Amino acid sequence: MKNIILTFDILQDQQAYLKEGLKIAKLFTPEEVILLDIIDTVELELIEAEQRDIVVAEQKEREAKMQQLLVKINEQLPFSLAAKVTVGNPKKEIVKTANEEKSGLVICGNHHYSKLEYILKYGSVSTYLTQHLSCNLLILNTTDNFNN
Repeated sequence: MKNIILTFDILQDQQAYLKEGLKIAKLFTPEEVILLDIIDTVELELIEAEQRDIVVAEQKEREAKMQQLLVKINEQLPFSLAAKVTVGNPKKEIVKTANEEKSGLVICGNHHYSKLEYILKYGSVSTYLTQHLSCNLLILNTTDNFNN
């Protein structure tokens, strides 16, 4: 398998998720794993034009943190590790990146949104991905924080 995309929010404490995702990625012996962080514009759609620099600043912050993470863990892995930070609707950005990178697998977590959050987020990311990805999808159950 050429590469795998592992969705990852660098601003959240997701060390257990990252560890589990990379452990699973190793099983597929990819050439590269791409950590994909997405700044969710579904939540930011009402930002006025003059405040768009906030998004740019957040993207730069996330990219810097991703680079620090890569330096920290890249040498410990049997495959190349890369990072990408995009801005947009997470569902569409995951599909777009998977297509651009010709990924064989996308690994993502689940969120278990409340009904209101589900409606506000325009539906399930997982459901959208199953309908639009041209590669395989693996969903990690993040509700137990991998402690069991």
